[in-house]
Amino acid sequence: MYAQNSTPNHAIYPKTKEFGRILIIANRKVGKAVQRNKIRRQLKSIFYERKLYDQGYDCIVIVKKEAVGLPFEVLEELLCTVLERKNQV
Repeated sequence: MYAQNSTPNHAIYPKTKEFGRILIIANRKVGKAVQRNKIRRQLKSIFYERKLYDQGYDCIVIVKKEAVGLPFEVLEELLCTVLERKNQV
């Protein structure tokens, strides 16, 4: 989940509690409040429906402006791919 010529937009750390957590950061450059809240809800939904909290990580996701128009399935694939890649390391 790296954009070309930019900083990483996610971080994954070992969990500090018995379950993993997710922090989603979407600043005003991403869009209006409705758009920011929608993408937050979508990412949280993916995190909990796919039970990614059981994988043992605390996740920080920084939402980029390009992510606003992505379909739910693409967001799901991106988030799951990042966590699966982390499990392989």
